[in-house]
Amino acid sequence: MNVPKLEKLIWKFNAVTDVTVFENSNLLHEASIGFFMLKEGKVNMGRLQSANDFFSGLSHVRSLTLESQTIEILSKYNIIIQPFYNLKSLELHTGLKKRNVQALAFLFRSSPTLHTLILEIINDYKIERKQWNRDLWSITSTEEEQYWESQIPCLKSFLQHLKVVKIQGFLDCANEVTLAKFLLKHGKALEEMIVCSGYSNRRDTLRRQNIRSQMMGFSWASSNAKVEFQ
Repeated sequence: MNVPKLEKLIWKFNAVTDVTVFENSNLLHEASIGFFMLKEGKVNMGRLQSANDFFSGLSHVRSLTLESQTIEILSKYNIIIQPFYNLKSLELHTGLKKRNVQALAFLFRSSPTLHTLILEIINDYKIERKQWNRDLWSITSTEEEQYWESQIPCLKSFLQHLKVVKIQGFLDCANEVTLAKFLLKHGKALEEMIVCSGYSNRRDTLRRQNIRSQMMGFSWASSNAKVEFQ
C-alpha cells in the first residue's frame, strides 16, 4: 500500500499476507487492526516479516486499536515493532492470559507518550483465570507483580505520560488486579482509572467489594488520580 493521503485504516478479519508493502503513511492518525496468522504447521518467516512491515506502516498513528487476534500474534511470535512516538490513545482487546502480559508490556514500552489506555477484557470461558486472593498488607510479591516491577526502567516514559486508564469487562482476576495496581502505583501523571465490571455471579459480590476496597487502598503515585467503578 502506498497511501500518502490515508488518515484512517480498519483492517480486520484478514490473515497476515506473505508480503506487505506499507509506504507513505505519515498522515495516518487512526487505525484498528485485527489480523491473524494462518495455521500451517511450522512458522512462516515471510509472514512474520510481513507482520513486522505492517506495524512499521502504523508508526505515525495517534489512535490505535488492536483486536485479540493481533495481541495473540504479538504474544506468540517475536515481532519487533517501531515505537509509536505519536500515539495518544491505545485500545487493546485481550483475554489477558499469562502469555499476553509480555506483549502488553512491549506495547506499553513502544508507546512512550501515551495519554489514554483502554483495555477490553475478553471473557472467554476457556481461559483458566487465577483469582486475586491476596491481603492488602501482604509483603510478598506474586510472579505477575514481580514481572511488572521488573519493567519499570523500560516503561519510565509511558508511566510519566499516561493519564487515563479504562478497563472494560473487569473480572477481578489476578492479572487484571495486578496490572491495575501497577499502573496506580507507578503512573505519575495518572488522573483517572475507570473500572467497568464484567459478568459475575451474585455469590461473588462480597469478594468483588473486597477487591475494590483493596484497590482504593493501593499505593498511588499520582495525588491527582481518581478511581471510578462502574
